[in-house]
Amino acid sequence: MIPPPVSLAGLVLRVLLWLPLCYALWYPAAPVLLLPAVLMSQGALHALLPGIVDHMQIGADGLRIFTTLSSAPGGHYGFTLDARSYGYGMALLAALVLATPAPRRWADLLLGLGLLQPFIAWGLVFAVLRALLAGHAEQLLPDPGARRLWTEGVQLGARLGLLAFAPLAPVLIWAGLQHRTLSRILSGGSPAT
Repeated sequence: MIPPPVSLAGLVLRVLLWLPLCYALWYPAAPVLLLPAVLMSQGALHALLPGIVDHMQIGADGLRIFTTLSSAPGGHYGFTLDARSYGYGMALLAALVLATPAPRRWADLLLGLGLLQPFIAWGLVFAVLRALLAGHAEQLLPDPGARRLWTEGVQLGARLGLLAFAPLAPVLIWAGLQHRTLSRILSGGSPAT
């Protein structure tokens, strides 16, 4: 069945109508939906900082990171991040895909959520690195020159993850998945089959 044609203004309205529902469903499901990104980021952190990040756990209260770094005699340094800050694009992607009148919406949604995971993992990795450097820069990087360079690089990576990848990756993935339908909508024709 061919979905009915929709204008660009109609598409924007449909996205705005889908967005609250998608966000409401995504928020409580985020710990499960973010698990692949958490596993990717844990693997990357183990490769970047062998023996430093012990393990990571995601739950309703956030992403808990357990390290082998000392915070006090007999204790280890651990902290919690809000992983949802890096994964809210999942709700945006869902709203965009579901609002687009295309025949393979559900398959595109699943594929898009999978394609989004590395971008979320990027943000999580750099958020963890930023927190580690904020509390233990001297312990991790004794050389002041290397510490300064790493700190600036990590800050840039964290900003990219939160301010660029989180909002833009879902839109670009959606545009890639729905390019035929979008080109017809933008040209004023009927959606692709």
